[in-house]
Amino acid sequence: MIAAGTASAATVYSNIPSPLAGNYPSEAFEARSISEFGGLVQLAPGARNNQVVTVTMSSWGCQKRVSGACVTTPGSAFSLPITLNLYAVNSNNSVGDLLATDTQTFKIPYRPSDNEDVCPADSDGTRWGTGGTSCYHGLAHNISWDLGGRSVTLPDKVIVTVMYNTSHHGYQPIGEGAFCYPGCAYDSLNVALMTGAPLVGSDPLPDAAYLSSTWSGAYGDGGAGGLGVFRFDPSGWIPYQPAIQIDTYPQQTGPTGPAGATGPAGPAGADGTNAVATPAVAVSRPNTKIVRAKIRALKHTASFSFKGSGGKGKLSFQCKLDGRKYKSCRSAKSYKNLKPGKHVFRVRAKDAKGKLDLTPATKKFKI
Repeated sequence: MIAAGTASAATVYSNIPSPLAGNYPSEAFEARSISEFGGLVQLAPGARNNQVVTVTMSSWGCQKRVSGACVTTPGSAFSLPITLNLYAVNSNNSVGDLLATDTQTFKIPYRPSDNEDVCPADSDGTRWGTGGTSCYHGLAHNISWDLGGRSVTLPDKVIVTVMYNTSHHGYQPIGEGAFCYPGCAYDSLNVALMTGAPLVGSDPLPDAAYLSSTWSGAYGDGGAGGLGVFRFDPSGWIPYQPAIQIDTYPQQTGPTGPAGATGPAGPAGADGTNAVATPAVAVSRPNTKIVRAKIRALKHTASFSFKGSGGKGKLSFQCKLDGRKYKSCRSAKSYKNLKPGKHVFRVRAKDAKGKLDLTPATKKFKI
């Protein structure tokens, strides 16, 4: 791993100011039914390897509530696994290959205690700060993933996203059985949003974002492009973009070892061309396909046959209908006594390592 500070870093994209303000506008995962969120960035000239990717979060969660007031011991935090995903972008701005993924468990600070003397509560609840315009509901802080040593070569344009689970949302919701529920701090954890042009690099699509949500209101297009699937959302995000920074570090090398034996020459290949967005890390996730949909509108029934491929080991499946939660299922999945109107069926494969298809197969139908 390349430890930050061991060599001179080059920032190739950043819209994160330094120092951070107390807090920023933010995108709420639990409140807006989001599983994954991020944006497309254009890197400035410079190195493309050994990245450290930083995202600014906004923590609204209190350590505890006393008579409605937020009370937090300074320095206290909770732990939460958060995943970083880096994707290539296709020519039509849709999501391309998954270039790299990394999950780290972070210590997330609780927001500070209320300061009612100078920051009285408003319509969004209690606040902390020093008064005037320096009163906040959440606490901004940075988290970083070190991808050094993974041989990940980024293209000039890359989609950067984060995903994590909350009580009711995420690719694998935590549920209501946690000891902290209701009031778990991860249900009040958001991704910070920045305004204006980035400090380094550029935003090719400043009015767009990439996300997965089961709520139509989370999308700028009102959900017209589909719900519950990670996708390109083409409009409605000006002036806000997710807070992202990408730093690269020179490769660290040790002394040269003895030369090894020369192997046999391989066959001559054809002339090549410069490639972009080729995955440098083998990240295998399962894929899901609906092979048959049998809709009997007059009988208010529907049945779906599906299959999966890829991933590691034996695949299992999770299905959902409309706004319900994903549940384990098998092909063919049947539904009875369906209400008249429009419906959406989704199914996703899960491999033996627990990796999910991030783009579930979807079938819209009407009864």
